[in-house]
Amino acid sequence: IDTGGIHGNFLEWMDESVKAADAVILVLTTKYQQSKNCEVEACRAHELKKRIIPVVAEEKFAPSSGWLAMVVAGLLRY
Repeated sequence: IDTGGIHGNFLEWMDESVKAADAVILVLTTKYQQSKNCEVEACRAHELKKRIIPVVAEEKFAPSSGWLAMVVAGLLRY
């Protein structure tokens, strides 16, 4: 959860935020899957082996291919 606001370079800010996180909650929707920024953030969390908690927020949404399917493969979804 961003409590301090975005500052400086956006990608550096995202990287710092993911590194500092104990876990990353992904709120899964079609728009989330289409967002390049969400892709960068989720893939970085996966790369850093952060705990990822996927939350399906769109009825019947299930990524079946692409980057998001790879990140959430095998994870319990809420």
